[in-house]
Amino acid sequence: MLTKFCKSCNEEKPIEDFYSMGYTSTGKKKRKPTCKLCECRDQTEKYRNIIESHFGGWVCSNCGFRGHPKQYDCHHLDPSTKVVEISDCRSSPN
Repeated sequence: MLTKFCKSCNEEKPIEDFYSMGYTSTGKKKRKPTCKLCECRDQTEKYRNIIESHFGGWVCSNCGFRGHPKQYDCHHLDPSTKVVEISDCRSSPN
């Protein structure tokens, strides 16, 4: 079984636990330097930081609602009351 060390958690894991990054010129599959678990954790942290910086924290600017990040998916269901879709912030360079 092929394994690789994750540069984030420093654990040796099966090669299948790493996302593919295409192929080399010789046809060998390239893999990301961090495992899927660390990649997901890092993306979640980046996403939360974008929300914190863009919205000033997990507080609704319209009504003052405070809650867990998962609750914002159903908050202000009427699209006309939304200034920015949270999902659109994922591609932000911050």
